[in-house]
Amino acid sequence: MNGPLRIVCDENLCITPALEAIACSITRRPGRGITQSDLTSADVLLVRSVTKVDKSLLINSAVRFVGTATAGTEHIDIAALASMGVSFAAAPGVNANAVVEYVLTALAFSGRLEAVVAGGCVGVVGLGYVGRLLCRRIQALGGRVVAFDPLVTKWPSGITRTSLVEVLSQPVVSLHAALHDSIPHGSHHLISAANLSSFSAGQLLINAGRGGLITRDALVALHKKGITLVLDTWPNEPCIDAELLSMTLLATPHIAGYSFEAKALATDSLVGAIIDNKLVDSSSLQQDVNRSSALEAREVVNARDLSGFLLATYAIDEDDRRLRAAAAVSADCAGVAAPSFDALRRDYPLRHELRGSKLSADDLPSNVSIWADALDFTLTKEIRNE
Repeated sequence: MNGPLRIVCDENLCITPALEAIACSITRRPGRGITQSDLTSADVLLVRSVTKVDKSLLINSAVRFVGTATAGTEHIDIAALASMGVSFAAAPGVNANAVVEYVLTALAFSGRLEAVVAGGCVGVVGLGYVGRLLCRRIQALGGRVVAFDPLVTKWPSGITRTSLVEVLSQPVVSLHAALHDSIPHGSHHLISAANLSSFSAGQLLINAGRGGLITRDALVALHKKGITLVLDTWPNEPCIDAELLSMTLLATPHIAGYSFEAKALATDSLVGAIIDNKLVDSSSLQQDVNRSSALEAREVVNARDLSGFLLATYAIDEDDRRLRAAAAVSADCAGVAAPSFDALRRDYPLRHELRGSKLSADDLPSNVSIWADALDFTLTKEIRNE
């Protein structure tokens, strides 16, 4: 067993009581700017999605553990870490609910949610943690789903498995595949000029997965074809060109998973992995993450339907406004420059998830109880029947 650890982390990582309990020092650095010199005496490196971690970064360092507070691991050379004797952990699933609530709110913003709840179909690409949860939430709300994921061998019951062509032809398409180049089912540029014929005018495409799942040219062609675009992830992230930005109904800076609960849970899952790898004695952990602030009752006013309810609890249009404002002030870039994009993520005002929250049901429609069951939140007052 070892004592408190010297930790270097991405400045966007949530610093929780659990992390502080196992650390003798925590050095925060911009994720894209972490270098060898930062790690000379570090025991632990904790990153998010923007830091490339490989042998060249860790050589001559004291790092014994690398953790990424993300589900995706395409930015980590896991084989190199293993060859160096460095332990590794990711945090799959911790932000799944936040991303799902983002997608549902984006549907509300676009005016599509009521049609989905009335039995409309959503095509889901990728059945990892996010994709599966999204399917369950949509079904619980009354919608239908079809899904494509060639890597899933044990298909979940209740979800229709179909081809990519069929999924891409649905009124709403939501992308949640992991980004990889594994043969024969690589997902990098999964949607390109080769399969644009699957789409037709009037559809809504949401990408809150990875920017590399679809080419920029394909996005431009889809816009010209009459497909509405909602983008949280971007082909050339962290740069967003002005033309592509102008084509989106809703544009956000890769923050779909940026809830208070998701970020805290991601950090604490990595703390658990550090303890499991015996880098620190578990008796030094004094974890106090009860998320009490997330459980306080909150009033939701003027929400007479599900779309209004979601938009009242998460002002997704403010995220869109901040990104477009960043483009307006970028003097050296025709669009959103990388530093502005990263600053929006670093300074993002974390939102609270509906799941696990207690909301006041006073003066809300009686069917809000159905929403509570589907979205996993609690009501604190008796619902007034209409």
